[in-house]
Amino acid sequence: MANPLSTLGIIHTLVSVPPIVFGVWAFVRDGRIDPGTRVGKAYVASMVTSVVTSFGLSSTGGFNPGHALGLLALLLMAVGAAAPSLGVFGRATEYVRTLTYSASFMVLLVPGINETLTRLPAGRPLADSPQSPVVQAALATLLGLFLCGATYQVMRLRARTQPRPHLQA
Repeated sequence: MANPLSTLGIIHTLVSVPPIVFGVWAFVRDGRIDPGTRVGKAYVASMVTSVVTSFGLSSTGGFNPGHALGLLALLLMAVGAAAPSLGVFGRATEYVRTLTYSASFMVLLVPGINETLTRLPAGRPLADSPQSPVVQAALATLLGLFLCGATYQVMRLRARTQPRPHLQA
């Protein structure tokens, strides 16, 4: 069977794996994607590369939902990057920054899940369209994981910023 991916499709697939690896690494190591760390910077650079290469791809011949999700991921990261200097979020700045980077990771996975489930295994993919129940279930699971992770991140940030009562002897 011939490879259904174009050369750019193969390149895009290859450059789309590192932001997943760096994102997971950041979540495991730091509980969030922090663009101030080396792994956070690697996430941002690889995510931008992934999104930029996606713009040359289209199964519909034009702008598609995957392109819109790529733009959304870039917007989320831009808001997260700008949050500290904007001064409009006040005490919520660190929450905005953390959650926008986490949301960009989730957005990255949406087209990845769809493409993976509608292409693999080769010759007999698990799903035939984005509306397939298996794709919808995977996306619902992704949303649930994101909400659990975001809740964990908020609780962790809150614990860091809450004054701790002093123990009296």
